[in-house]
Amino acid sequence: MNILVWNEFRHETYRTYHHPQIRKVIANAAKWVAPVDGPRLQFGKMEPLEQIR
Repeated sequence: MNILVWNEFRHETYRTYHHPQIRKVIANAAKWVAPVDGPRLQFGKMEPLEQIR
């Protein structure tokens, strides 16, 4: 299933971002694309998985 959310960032000219339904669409899109069951991120110095030859 492919979904495309297109938005031209003109919030200074068109104040659509303040419309409650537009804000709901943006919030739903952010929730939909947020990772849920992905790999756990690790930061810091890590040992290499394999030696580079």
